[in-house]
Amino acid sequence: MQAASAAVDRVESGVPGTPRPGALARALRVAVAAVAVGSRRRPSLQPALEEIEARFFRALPPVDPAPGPELRAPRPAAGPTTRRRTPLWAATAARIGLGVTAAGLVAVAVGLPAPYWAATSAVAVLLGTDARHTRARAFHRVTGTLLGTAIAGLVFAVQPPTPVTVLIVALLLIGIELFIAHQYVLAVSCLTPVSLLLVHLGAPGSPGTALIAARIEETLVGIVVALVAGFFLFARAGSSRLPGTVTATAERAVAAATAPAGTTADRELHDALVSLNEVATAARAELFSARGADVWRRRSREVGDLGWALLGARARGESELAESVARRIRADLTG
Repeated sequence: MQAASAAVDRVESGVPGTPRPGALARALRVAVAAVAVGSRRRPSLQPALEEIEARFFRALPPVDPAPGPELRAPRPAAGPTTRRRTPLWAATAARIGLGVTAAGLVAVAVGLPAPYWAATSAVAVLLGTDARHTRARAFHRVTGTLLGTAIAGLVFAVQPPTPVTVLIVALLLIGIELFIAHQYVLAVSCLTPVSLLLVHLGAPGSPGTALIAARIEETLVGIVVALVAGFFLFARAGSSRLPGTVTATAERAVAAATAPAGTTADRELHDALVSLNEVATAARAELFSARGADVWRRRSREVGDLGWALLGARARGESELAESVARRIRADLTG
């Protein structure tokens, strides 16, 4: 809680190195979790935390104004004839499925010995959570494969006895488990020689250089096909819906801020925030977004933060904080 209070102090004082709103919110969430456990022994922690939360919302910068009409997307007309739009998860599933299938088929067409590796390389890239993450995973996949083939090449050159090779495979498997969640490039560096060494153990007559060359080719095929799928298959499914979804959610937030707590306006705001999160997540995953998507993604975070803050304060019964957030919503999101 002291760390959260110090972060808010820096924002209020405007000193250089002021934390960004996202970092400030994370510090506050850690404080909330800590107080939830420790407040049974120290009841005085809860009022102090409520004061920090109130200062946090007062210190937040104002929400950026909505983009001009040139960046707005037309909103569908209401009524019983409105066509139900395809859920975004369907576009994501189709992009991944078609991209992985295409990678495997291309590998078969060019005569690569293990098309499954091209398919797994494609799915590893397409599972990136946003555009930057997708590009990073493609780079990590290439780098990790090159490092892994170097390790496998070293083992092939030394030609250790079979028990030693099995021990090396066991150590590499441990490395995969240790690195897969946080250091993807190192995990791939361990995964690549495991598969190559196992193939070599099963077919000792196969030359190691041929296995290494095929693995690099399969990886490149999978990555190239995945990037093409990411660029051209349902490329703007999320970002094209983002302006209308953000605008509708902001309207729900203003309606909830105006209405008393516990009314249907809160439920409608909750449903709108869930939908906004789905659309914003899909938009972040796009490699080629619609025009103005960066502006709308930033506004979606701001609208979402205020909306969830209002619902959270009301759910906890913190009326003063809820009213402070409601005033902020009416001031920043109206118009």
